[in-house]
Amino acid sequence: MTLGRQQSFYLLARLLVRDGARIGFEDPGFMDPRNVFAYNGAQVVPLPVDKQGAVPTADCQRCDYLYCLRWKPI
Repeated sequence: MTLGRQQSFYLLARLLVRDGARIGFEDPGFMDPRNVFAYNGAQVVPLPVDKQGAVPTADCQRCDYLYCLRWKPI
């Protein structure tokens, strides 16, 4: 339970992010979690999207975490 989305992003970032952690985000996508993770030291990796969701790229292979709403299966 959190007080809202912003607090949940903050708590996730504090729990998961270490300096230099690479997190893949949908681009375009929701900016709030991207900003919170970047503020906490994460390296944001943009992932392209199409109508089915995030498109896997070579960049996502090197990510520690992925934050996306929908994932396009390979």
